[in-house]
Amino acid sequence: MKRRKKRLTTRKRSALGWITALVLVVTAGHLSGVYCLTPGRALRNLEQENFCGRTEWLCRLGEPSGANRDLRLSAGEHAVILGEYRFSWDRGWQTMRSSVLARDAERPFSAGLDFWTDIRDPGVHGTYIRYFFIYGVLESTEVAELEITFDAQEGGTDQTVRLTKADWFTTESGERFFLCALEPEEDLYSYACCITAYDANGGELGTFQAAGIPHWE
Repeated sequence: MKRRKKRLTTRKRSALGWITALVLVVTAGHLSGVYCLTPGRALRNLEQENFCGRTEWLCRLGEPSGANRDLRLSAGEHAVILGEYRFSWDRGWQTMRSSVLARDAERPFSAGLDFWTDIRDPGVHGTYIRYFFIYGVLESTEVAELEITFDAQEGGTDQTVRLTKADWFTTESGERFFLCALEPEEDLYSYACCITAYDANGGELGTFQAAGIPHWE
Protein backbone atom coordinates (compact mmCIF):
# COMPACT_ATOMS: atom_id res chain seq x y z
CA MET A 1 0.00 0.00 0.00
CA LYS A 2 2.83 2.37 0.77
CA ARG A 3 4.37 1.86 -2.69
CA ARG A 4 1.05 2.70 -4.41
CA LYS A 5 0.76 5.94 -2.46
CA LYS A 6 4.27 6.91 -3.46
CA ARG A 7 3.56 6.23 -7.12
CA LEU A 8 0.34 8.24 -6.98
CA THR A 9 2.12 11.13 -5.32
CA THR A 10 4.84 11.04 -7.97
CA ARG A 11 2.24 11.15 -10.74
CA LYS A 12 0.47 14.12 -9.15
CA ARG A 13 3.73 15.98 -8.79
CA SER A 14 4.62 15.25 -12.39
CA ALA A 15 1.23 16.50 -13.61
CA LEU A 16 1.47 19.64 -11.47
CA GLY A 17 4.95 20.21 -12.82
CA TRP A 18 3.73 20.05 -16.43
CA ILE A 19 0.78 22.35 -15.67
CA THR A 20 3.05 24.84 -13.93
CA ALA A 21 5.47 24.79 -16.86
CA LEU A 22 2.61 25.34 -19.32
CA VAL A 23 1.27 28.28 -17.30
CA LEU A 24 4.72 29.84 -17.19
CA VAL A 25 5.20 29.42 -20.94
CA VAL A 26 1.78 30.93 -21.76
CA THR A 27 2.35 33.80 -19.31
CA ALA A 28 5.77 34.52 -20.80
CA GLY A 29 4.25 34.45 -24.29
CA HIS A 30 1.53 36.89 -23.22
CA LEU A 31 3.95 39.32 -21.58
CA SER A 32 6.27 39.25 -24.59
CA GLY A 33 3.38 39.61 -27.06
CA VAL A 34 4.07 36.31 -28.82
CA TYR A 35 0.83 34.68 -27.62
CA CYS A 36 -1.76 37.25 -26.52
CA LEU A 37 -4.29 36.11 -23.93
CA THR A 38 -6.36 39.29 -24.30
CA PRO A 39 -7.24 41.70 -27.14
CA GLY A 40 -5.58 44.39 -25.02
CA ARG A 41 -2.21 42.67 -25.37
CA ALA A 42 -2.74 42.46 -29.15
CA LEU A 43 -3.47 46.19 -29.11
CA ARG A 44 -0.17 46.84 -27.31
CA ASN A 45 1.63 44.97 -30.10
CA LEU A 46 -0.15 47.06 -32.72
CA GLU A 47 0.79 50.31 -30.96
CA GLN A 48 4.44 49.30 -30.83
CA GLU A 49 4.48 48.34 -34.50
CA ASN A 50 3.03 51.73 -35.53
CA PHE A 51 4.91 53.89 -32.97
CA CYS A 52 1.65 55.68 -32.16
CA GLY A 53 1.76 55.68 -28.36
CA ARG A 54 -0.62 54.01 -25.93
CA THR A 55 -4.36 54.01 -26.64
CA GLU A 56 -7.38 52.98 -24.59
CA TRP A 57 -10.57 51.17 -25.60
CA LEU A 58 -13.51 53.40 -26.49
CA CYS A 59 -16.11 51.04 -27.94
CA ARG A 60 -16.76 47.70 -29.55
CA LEU A 61 -18.74 47.79 -32.78
CA GLY A 62 -21.68 45.49 -33.39
CA GLU A 63 -21.09 43.14 -36.31
CA PRO A 64 -23.13 44.40 -39.30
CA SER A 65 -22.32 41.59 -41.70
CA GLY A 66 -22.93 38.62 -39.42
CA ALA A 67 -19.33 37.42 -39.84
CA ASN A 68 -17.19 36.47 -36.87
CA ARG A 69 -15.43 39.82 -36.42
CA ASP A 70 -14.54 41.78 -33.31
CA LEU A 71 -14.18 45.46 -34.27
CA ARG A 72 -12.91 47.84 -31.62
CA LEU A 73 -12.05 51.53 -31.47
CA SER A 74 -9.22 52.77 -29.28
CA ALA A 75 -7.63 56.19 -28.98
CA GLY A 76 -4.86 58.10 -27.28
CA GLU A 77 -2.99 61.37 -27.36
CA HIS A 78 -1.43 60.76 -30.75
CA ALA A 79 -3.65 58.31 -32.64
CA VAL A 80 -7.04 56.70 -33.09
CA ILE A 81 -7.13 53.00 -34.04
CA LEU A 82 -9.90 50.95 -35.62
CA GLY A 83 -8.92 47.28 -35.43
CA GLU A 84 -10.36 43.87 -36.11
CA TYR A 85 -9.32 41.35 -33.45
CA ARG A 86 -9.69 37.58 -33.50
CA PHE A 87 -8.88 34.73 -31.11
CA SER A 88 -7.67 31.22 -31.91
CA TRP A 89 -6.32 28.62 -29.49
CA ASP A 90 -3.12 28.08 -31.45
CA ARG A 91 -2.24 31.78 -31.89
CA GLY A 92 -4.13 33.63 -29.17
CA TRP A 93 -5.57 37.09 -29.84
CA GLN A 94 -4.36 38.72 -33.06
CA THR A 95 -5.04 41.90 -34.99
CA MET A 96 -6.43 40.71 -38.31
CA ARG A 97 -6.51 44.20 -39.82
CA SER A 98 -6.26 47.74 -38.56
CA SER A 99 -6.43 51.39 -39.56
CA VAL A 100 -4.28 53.82 -37.58
CA LEU A 101 -5.18 57.51 -37.76
CA ALA A 102 -2.58 60.09 -36.71
CA ARG A 103 -4.20 63.03 -34.93
CA ASP A 104 -3.84 66.59 -36.22
CA ALA A 105 -4.55 69.14 -33.50
CA GLU A 106 -4.39 72.01 -36.01
CA ARG A 107 -7.61 70.85 -37.70
CA PRO A 108 -11.21 70.97 -36.38
CA PHE A 109 -11.24 67.14 -36.42
CA SER A 110 -9.17 64.13 -37.41
CA ALA A 111 -10.96 61.41 -39.36
CA GLY A 112 -10.29 58.21 -41.24
CA LEU A 113 -12.22 56.00 -43.66
CA ASP A 114 -11.90 52.21 -43.63
CA PHE A 115 -13.88 49.35 -45.18
CA TRP A 116 -13.94 45.62 -45.74
CA THR A 117 -15.45 43.63 -48.58
CA ASP A 118 -17.57 40.49 -48.30
CA ILE A 119 -17.96 38.46 -51.49
CA ARG A 120 -21.39 36.86 -51.56
CA ASP A 121 -20.69 34.41 -54.38
CA PRO A 122 -17.00 33.87 -55.32
CA GLY A 123 -18.05 32.21 -58.57
CA VAL A 124 -20.06 35.20 -59.85
CA HIS A 125 -18.39 38.44 -60.91
CA GLY A 126 -19.60 41.66 -59.29
CA THR A 127 -21.58 40.25 -56.35
CA TYR A 128 -20.05 41.75 -53.24
CA ILE A 129 -20.91 44.05 -50.34
CA ARG A 130 -18.65 46.72 -48.83
CA TYR A 131 -18.93 47.95 -45.24
CA PHE A 132 -17.58 51.47 -44.67
CA PHE A 133 -16.56 53.00 -41.33
CA ILE A 134 -15.83 56.64 -40.50
CA TYR A 135 -13.94 57.21 -37.26
CA GLY A 136 -11.89 59.89 -35.55
CA VAL A 137 -11.77 62.65 -32.94
CA LEU A 138 -13.01 66.21 -32.62
CA GLU A 139 -9.87 68.29 -32.16
CA SER A 140 -11.70 71.61 -31.70
CA THR A 141 -14.25 72.35 -28.99
CA GLU A 142 -16.16 74.47 -31.52
CA VAL A 143 -17.32 71.40 -33.49
CA ALA A 144 -20.98 70.64 -32.74
CA GLU A 145 -21.87 68.49 -35.76
CA LEU A 146 -20.26 66.42 -38.48
CA GLU A 147 -21.92 65.79 -41.84
CA ILE A 148 -20.72 62.71 -43.75
CA THR A 149 -21.56 62.73 -47.45
CA PHE A 150 -20.96 59.48 -49.31
CA ASP A 151 -21.14 59.81 -53.09
CA ALA A 152 -21.59 56.45 -54.84
CA GLN A 153 -20.31 57.53 -58.23
CA GLU A 154 -20.65 54.15 -59.95
CA GLY A 155 -22.91 51.50 -58.45
CA GLY A 156 -24.02 51.57 -54.85
CA THR A 157 -26.20 54.19 -53.12
CA ASP A 158 -25.57 57.78 -52.01
CA GLN A 159 -25.68 58.38 -48.26
CA THR A 160 -25.68 61.36 -45.90
CA VAL A 161 -25.17 60.95 -42.14
CA ARG A 162 -25.06 63.63 -39.42
CA LEU A 163 -23.25 63.04 -36.15
CA THR A 164 -24.07 65.19 -33.13
CA LYS A 165 -23.53 65.17 -29.35
CA ALA A 166 -25.45 61.91 -28.87
CA ASP A 167 -22.99 60.14 -31.19
CA TRP A 168 -19.73 61.15 -29.48
CA PHE A 169 -17.71 58.88 -27.20
CA THR A 170 -16.60 61.34 -24.51
CA THR A 171 -13.66 60.48 -22.25
CA GLU A 172 -13.10 61.61 -18.67
CA SER A 173 -10.80 64.34 -19.95
CA GLY A 174 -13.59 65.68 -22.17
CA GLU A 175 -12.22 64.55 -25.53
CA ARG A 176 -14.86 63.50 -28.08
CA PHE A 177 -14.38 60.57 -30.44
CA PHE A 178 -16.71 59.04 -33.02
CA LEU A 179 -17.30 55.88 -35.03
CA CYS A 180 -19.95 55.61 -37.74
CA ALA A 181 -20.88 52.50 -39.73
CA LEU A 182 -22.48 53.45 -43.04
CA GLU A 183 -25.18 51.38 -44.66
CA PRO A 184 -23.67 48.46 -46.63
CA GLU A 185 -22.90 49.27 -50.26
CA GLU A 186 -23.64 46.60 -52.87
CA ASP A 187 -21.57 46.29 -56.07
CA LEU A 188 -19.93 49.68 -55.62
CA TYR A 189 -17.21 50.47 -58.18
CA SER A 190 -16.18 54.07 -57.44
CA TYR A 191 -17.04 56.57 -54.72
CA ALA A 192 -16.13 59.79 -52.92
CA CYS A 193 -16.64 60.69 -49.26
CA CYS A 194 -16.35 64.07 -47.60
CA ILE A 195 -16.78 65.07 -43.94
CA THR A 196 -17.77 68.62 -42.99
CA ALA A 197 -17.67 70.13 -39.48
CA TYR A 198 -20.13 72.76 -38.24
CA ASP A 199 -20.23 74.87 -35.10
CA ALA A 200 -23.28 75.34 -32.86
CA ASN A 201 -24.57 78.16 -35.09
CA GLY A 202 -24.30 76.13 -38.30
CA GLY A 203 -21.11 77.79 -39.43
CA GLU A 204 -18.79 75.61 -41.54
CA LEU A 205 -15.43 74.87 -39.92
CA GLY A 206 -13.82 72.75 -42.65
CA THR A 207 -14.32 69.87 -45.07
CA PHE A 208 -12.14 66.77 -45.32
CA GLN A 209 -12.10 64.50 -48.37
CA ALA A 210 -11.68 61.05 -46.81
CA ALA A 211 -11.64 58.86 -49.95
CA GLY A 212 -8.87 58.46 -52.52
CA ILE A 213 -5.98 60.72 -51.51
CA PRO A 214 -7.24 62.29 -48.23
CA HIS A 215 -7.04 66.09 -48.20
CA TRP A 216 -8.70 69.22 -46.81
CA GLU A 217 -10.65 71.64 -48.97
